[in-house]
Amino acid sequence: LMKLNKNSEALECFGAVVELDDSFSQGWNNKVMALVRMGESDEALALIEELLEDNPEDAWTLNAKGMVMLAQARYDEALEHFDMALEIRNDIGLIWVNRGNALVGLGREAEANGSFTRAVGINPGLAHELSGMGVRLGSYGVINEGNYKTEEEMEELEEKKREMLASYDAAIETNPRLTGPWLGRGLLLIQYGRMEDALVCFDRVLEIFPADLAALVNRGEVLSALSRHDEALSSFDKVLSINPSDIDALTAKAVVLHKMGKDAAAIEYLDRALAINPKGEKPLWAKTTFLVDKGRYKDTLLLIEKAAEYKGKANKNEKKRWASFSARQRQEVKQERTITDLANDPSAPRIGGIKMLIVKAHALNGLHRYKVALDMINKSFEDNKSTKGNAEMWLYKGDALYGLHRYVQSLRSYDRALSIDPRNVEAWIKKGDLLRTLGRFTEAIVAYDKAISIDSGAAKAWYAKASLLDVMGMKKEAEECLAKAVGLDPNIAGKG
Repeated sequence: LMKLNKNSEALECFGAVVELDDSFSQGWNNKVMALVRMGESDEALALIEELLEDNPEDAWTLNAKGMVMLAQARYDEALEHFDMALEIRNDIGLIWVNRGNALVGLGREAEANGSFTRAVGINPGLAHELSGMGVRLGSYGVINEGNYKTEEEMEELEEKKREMLASYDAAIETNPRLTGPWLGRGLLLIQYGRMEDALVCFDRVLEIFPADLAALVNRGEVLSALSRHDEALSSFDKVLSINPSDIDALTAKAVVLHKMGKDAAAIEYLDRALAINPKGEKPLWAKTTFLVDKGRYKDTLLLIEKAAEYKGKANKNEKKRWASFSARQRQEVKQERTITDLANDPSAPRIGGIKMLIVKAHALNGLHRYKVALDMINKSFEDNKSTKGNAEMWLYKGDALYGLHRYVQSLRSYDRALSIDPRNVEAWIKKGDLLRTLGRFTEAIVAYDKAISIDSGAAKAWYAKASLLDVMGMKKEAEECLAKAVGLDPNIAGKG
C-alpha cells in the first residue's frame, strides 16, 4: 500500500498489527514509516520516544527514530541512531540502506556506498530497490564510468549496462507498479544520454508514487539538461514542499537558477543547503563553481577552507575561549585560519575530492598563481593515478602552463583533455585561444567551429571566433558571429 502511495490505508494495517501484538517492533517501525510518508514526522517522533522508554535497545525502534531524523534532514542524529541499531542487529539490510542515506545527506558518498554494498550483501534483493528508497548518490542504478579506461574495460562496462537494463526491463514486465526498477532504469538511461527516455521513467514513478523525492529530483535534473528550466524548477519546488531541507533539491534548483542568470537567488538556495550541511559535497561544489565563474577567486578559496575546517557546533569551552578574545584577536584568528597562504598553498583541498581540487585549480589560475596550480595538479597525478583520466584536470593544467607561457606543453594538455572528452566545449575554445596566440589562425578557427558544432549555444566560442575573424580581416563574417554571440549572451563582451 505504501508503494502505491496509499499511506493512510497502510497506517491502518500497521495499526492493526501492533494491536494484535504490541511487542512486534517491526510493526511499530512500519507504522512510523507510514506516518513519515504522510508528513506526520512530529507524531511519528512522539510515538518513537514513547516506545524507546519501554525498550531503549530495540534495533527496529532505533531505526524508526533514525528514519524520522532523516525525514527532517537531521543527518548527524539519523546516522547516530542507525549506528546504534546496527550495534544491536547488524544483519538487517534495510538499516544499512538507511545509514547510507544519512551519509549521503552528510556528503560522505564513499562511506554511503559502503553501507549500500553491505545492505546488498545481506539481502541481494535490495539491489533493484535501492534507487526506489531515495538513494540518489552512489546508487546501484548508476555505474561509475570513471573506473573503466581500457578498451577491454569499456566493453565490460557496456556489457554491465546491458545486463542492468535487461534486469530492470524484466522487473518492470513482471510488476510494472514497482517504482524501484523504473527509477533505476531512468538513472541508467541518463548515462546513455537518452534524456527523453529517462524522463518517461521518472514520470512513470511519479504516476505510481507522486511524492517520490528521488524521482522528482532526477526528473528535475533531466529537464534542466534539456534546458526546460521552468519545468525543472517545478519539480524541485515539489520536493521542497515535501521536505524544505532536501539538500539535493536546494542545490539542483540553484544550478537551474544560475543557468537562467538568476545568480542572487541561486546563491540563496545554496546557502540554505550549506546551512544544513556545511560540508555537503553537491552544494559546496556548486557554490564554489558559481564563485569562480564570477571571478571571485579569493572567496572560492576561503569557502573551501571554511568547509574543511568545519567540525560542527563548538563546545562550551571553545565558545568561552572565543568570547574572551577581543575583536582584533578574533579577526587575527580568522585571518590565520582562512586567508594566510591559501593562494600559495599547492596542497589538495581536504574536502570534496577531485571536484574541489579542480575548482581550486581554476581559482588559483584566476589569481595568476599558475605555478602553485601546476604543482598541485602534478602532485595529484603522482598521488592518485586515476586523476590522469579526468579531462578537467588536464584542462586546468593547460591553463596553468599557458599562464607560464609554456605554450607547447599547454597545447599538449588541452589535446590530452580532448582525448579523454572530445565533446568538452571549454577545451576546444581554450585550444583555439592558444592556437591564436601561436599565430595559427586557421587551426584556431577550426577549434572554435568544433566547439560550436558541439554546442551551438556556446556564446564564448562565437565571440572568440568573431574576434579572430576581425583580426583576419573577414569583417562581414566577424559581424555575423558577434551578433550570434551577443544574441546568446548580451553581456559576452564584458566576459571576453
